[in-house]
Amino acid sequence: MTDFKGKNVALIVSRFYSELSEKLVEGATKKYIELGGDLRNLNQFDVPGSFEIPQVAQKLVSLNNYDAIICLGIVIRGDTPHFEYVCDNVTRGIGVIARNADIPVIFGVLTTNNRKQVEERLGGVKGHKGEEAMTAALKMTETLKMIQNES
Repeated sequence: MTDFKGKNVALIVSRFYSELSEKLVEGATKKYIELGGDLRNLNQFDVPGSFEIPQVAQKLVSLNNYDAIICLGIVIRGDTPHFEYVCDNVTRGIGVIARNADIPVIFGVLTTNNRKQVEERLGGVKGHKGEEAMTAALKMTETLKMIQNES
């Protein structure tokens, strides 16, 4: 794996459950630096909730200013079907954008049943999903570059 030296990366961050999503950002930022990134090339775009992530991701892809986009957020199941609607929209939205983009668009949205499951994924027994999203972005950058070089 190479590094993020000279690569511009965008983080799109849902501010719903902001105290938890901030931990996703911290993990992603830490990994970006570990992988050679310069904080001047890491830009964060905040959105109110996960539902809004795909709209911003589409706008950022169209700018052609970024080498990778990482979508971060947290959705916790509640007592109503709202959870399913939000999860379905954000998952499908990011998926469509990723399939049509020439850069990695990484899904780093936690969709959990409860807060304990979120905490397990923010450095607990399930690892750190913010760090994993950043690692995936670098790996996908390399893979897409290799494919482009094939043509």
